[in-house]
Amino acid sequence: IPQMLLGTMPVMLVSIIPQTLVGGLLTKGGADASLWSMISSFCTGLAAAIQAGATLVFTWGIMRTIEKDGEELALPRAEHKAVAELTKSEEVFVQAFLDVTQWKKLSLVMRIGLLSSVIFLMLSGFVIAADFTLSEKVCFRKFKITDSISADYELGGLNNNALNIVILPLGAMALGLACIGSILHVAVGKRMNIVAKRPNDKIHPEEQCDKKPQEQGSIPDNSTKSNSAVGTQATSSPNS
Repeated sequence: IPQMLLGTMPVMLVSIIPQTLVGGLLTKGGADASLWSMISSFCTGLAAAIQAGATLVFTWGIMRTIEKDGEELALPRAEHKAVAELTKSEEVFVQAFLDVTQWKKLSLVMRIGLLSSVIFLMLSGFVIAADFTLSEKVCFRKFKITDSISADYELGGLNNNALNIVILPLGAMALGLACIGSILHVAVGKRMNIVAKRPNDKIHPEEQCDKKPQEQGSIPDNSTKSNSAVGTQATSSPNS
């Protein structure tokens, strides 16, 4: 763990500190607002350049390590044994989950729930995206980090109520659709997990019904064998 924490320390220099500085400068206002705005814009550009450069350096380092020590890193290690065993133990569940989530094997209720979830989330996303593109807001009021909640709408505030940032009715409708879609998405996922964890003979009963006649057809007919045996004995008894 200490090595992992040490390896993530550069994130503070290339991401956390610059973005925190930019956020702090955005709160500056007053008579020197234009000066602070210029400094904030400069810091934003500097932070973006630092992150882009860091991404290139990290990518180059990773690719170089893979080319140099890729074969050695691909070898199994003792510390990876627990992860490998866990992955192997979950293979049956993963395969069962992929099987039960096929569209043709979903029940009508699951199909309706899944489609409803997609439709609600897409409608919510469309309304929120339209709110961002339109000049006149229809979902959420404009509110900056330097604005005051207690101020009036005309002054960029929220009339002393943070919930007023939501514009009725479209704002509440978009949030409600997103909430319902998320609940349906989680419910369908939970249901599929439960079905995938069932024994194999309970996952798809219709498949088991198809297999039973085949299994019964392959079982030898004992009555036919017994009749054949009786006929053989009856034929051989006069000769004796």
